[in-house]
Amino acid sequence: MTPHFIGTSQQQLFAALHHARGRNSHAHQTIVICPPIGHEYIRTHWCLRLLARQLSRKGINVLRLDYRGIGDSAGHNEQTISPQQWHQDVQTSIDFAKEKTDCRNVLLLGVRYGASIAAAVAKDNDSVNGLILWEPVTDTESYLQTLRKMHHRMVDLWVCKLKTINDQKREEILGSLYARSLLEAMENQSLDLQSIDQPQFIVDLYQRRNAYSLNKMQKFMPTEDENSWSDLKALETGWLRASTARQIALMADDMFYRLQKFEQIGSYAPAPLPFSQQSIPTLDFVS
Repeated sequence: MTPHFIGTSQQQLFAALHHARGRNSHAHQTIVICPPIGHEYIRTHWCLRLLARQLSRKGINVLRLDYRGIGDSAGHNEQTISPQQWHQDVQTSIDFAKEKTDCRNVLLLGVRYGASIAAAVAKDNDSVNGLILWEPVTDTESYLQTLRKMHHRMVDLWVCKLKTINDQKREEILGSLYARSLLEAMENQSLDLQSIDQPQFIVDLYQRRNAYSLNKMQKFMPTEDENSWSDLKALETGWLRASTARQIALMADDMFYRLQKFEQIGSYAPAPLPFSQQSIPTLDFVS
């Protein structure tokens, strides 16, 4: 893993590049990971780092990104005033990954709200060949309402109720401070996966299997993982999904294989052809 600061001098982003390795290395294949935001960024950090290592061992370059104001990137979270700024951070990461690894074929892997960011970047973007969406936030308004409820429950636990910032300009939610304009823009967003041309591999909880109206460009993998996102007791607990991460690593490799089989990767590639009519291989793992 090699750390980098990318972007402009005014907006430096931290990115960790895991180079493809092993005898099956595919130098022209790269995945850019779009993490969640807020406390979910912290909870998922270790899992996504392990996933990046698994993918690199399969011969795929992986770039892990910190959005502006989050993690080790420059700035403060409340300085982000619109989701489009996060979209630009992902595009900057794609451009950097393509230049640094000489890759032509890029998949975006987004987790929770990071999946919404990845989907928005992929739409009408011919530099993205496909999407992997892990427990995506499909209803941002409901998502923020849940976070706010957890926040109020958390501050009520103190002997003297804590006062947190909540005014016309900013709002604190579970330890992260957000610009009001950003939250309002997020609430007005909707995740329309049907409008995206690229192949999509969706990973979500088994109980949400009926939440998606799948088309021929999409595959859904249900998991038996625990739904702990709204559990206040799990707020500072690491989100470790080892079995699911191994399955995702397998499916990412398979997704590249199918795109190559249909000649839908490379600088010459036209719009992707349907890959999901093919059967998904058995998810038995040999680590």
